[in-house]
Amino acid sequence: FMDLSRYFFLGHILHRIHNIEDKFTREISMRPGLLWNTSEFEARYGSQNVGICDELNPVYTSFYNRCYDLLQQHHIDNTVSEFNIKEWFLVYLSGGKLSIADFDTKPHLASEMNASILKLFNDKRQPIQNYQRMVRAFVIAKNLKQHNSQISSMVINLLNLLFWLSEKKLAMRDLKPDNLLIAGNPSKFPQFLGSASMYSIGLIDVETTVSYDMSEKNTIWQPPLGGTPSYATPTHQLKNDTIQKVYKDLPLILHMQDWYATVGMIYQTVTGERLFEKTAKKLLTLKKTIREQSHKNDNPQAVLKKASHSFWKMALAEFSLKTQKNEKRLQFIRLIISQESNTMLLETFANTQKCISNLMKNLILNQTAFKDDKVQKSLYSSPPLKIHHLRLNFKRGKWRQLPAEKKDIALKVLDDLYFLKKQSEQLILTSNHLKKSVSIVSAFDLLKAMFIVVLVYMYQNCWGVVSSDK
Repeated sequence: FMDLSRYFFLGHILHRIHNIEDKFTREISMRPGLLWNTSEFEARYGSQNVGICDELNPVYTSFYNRCYDLLQQHHIDNTVSEFNIKEWFLVYLSGGKLSIADFDTKPHLASEMNASILKLFNDKRQPIQNYQRMVRAFVIAKNLKQHNSQISSMVINLLNLLFWLSEKKLAMRDLKPDNLLIAGNPSKFPQFLGSASMYSIGLIDVETTVSYDMSEKNTIWQPPLGGTPSYATPTHQLKNDTIQKVYKDLPLILHMQDWYATVGMIYQTVTGERLFEKTAKKLLTLKKTIREQSHKNDNPQAVLKKASHSFWKMALAEFSLKTQKNEKRLQFIRLIISQESNTMLLETFANTQKCISNLMKNLILNQTAFKDDKVQKSLYSSPPLKIHHLRLNFKRGKWRQLPAEKKDIALKVLDDLYFLKKQSEQLILTSNHLKKSVSIVSAFDLLKAMFIVVLVYMYQNCWGVVSSDK
């Protein structure tokens, strides 16, 4: 058996790196003089944040007066210095409370003080929240800089693992940080995390793994259904024959299940947060429905289409919202990807672009709003920005060539076409970064391109554009 004590779980390492709350508390408590020294505050947090310090001064004055009044009431005001009161202020600012140990002779005073200060902080919540947000953003940025090389190397090795799985034609189907081992020299931990070549990421708990190598057999073994919701898709709930019937390419979908999980893990590696939290809850509600209706219904494609539309609509919205919110952090992580992973990504992105091109052609040919051949060719060849301007003109009523009953159809076509063209544009952008002699790509661009791949193969190739479907 493998001696797990010699290795480290990826989940544990990510928790260690991204334990922001502890670092947030230390940032406040370990620098007790900053709030009362504007020049030092400015030197640490920047001149743009000096106003936050100024806003807290009256809050502290109210805090001091309230504390002193309570201490006087209990006749212990002479035993507590202003330095102690400032320390208490920092405890509350970091989200903590006073304990009985802070008042040896008056243990009941702690609860009385906590209740009084909680009310004060609620009344003065805006300047306090401004300060806490600023400190938290500072800690996150500092933490990202400190662990830049470690985070980058883990993302690179996650891609290397995905490449290895594709080469071996294996689908893990339950990839997640707690199922992955960091295999490096224990005596050099955590230093070896700074270089992707000094360690590798290995697999444990492989009971859901399946080989989709068809070279020596005609069938693919049926793996257990399920998966961890934050890293799984509706296809994890379906048997092989149903996946094959719907998608016509079982090996591809099994492989895409691992792509989806890898997207989630890369985001989590950079930010310390789970990417598909709301989507996971949606999957839990869909899980029972998919299995029950798949048994009862002779048309599994209809069952999966309805569930998939709901799922991917949510996944797309959550992905877009969170990557936009954390764009600065994701852009900060720059990756020099291994040659093997680079080749895998470029080939997959190229194939996905072909799929998107076919989707655009079919969309234009099958719609009924724009029948003129020249207009159709122009729609196909136009860049996303031109399509965007057309959409705006339609919404403003400036396009008068079409009858009223066709305008809603035209707008839907333009919405879908714009979405597909933006996907293609992102794949081209990311591919161009990877094609350079020194291929450096941001985690932001990598994630966007990889998510497009999964979305195209797991939804759009079967049922069209998910972005603006009603």
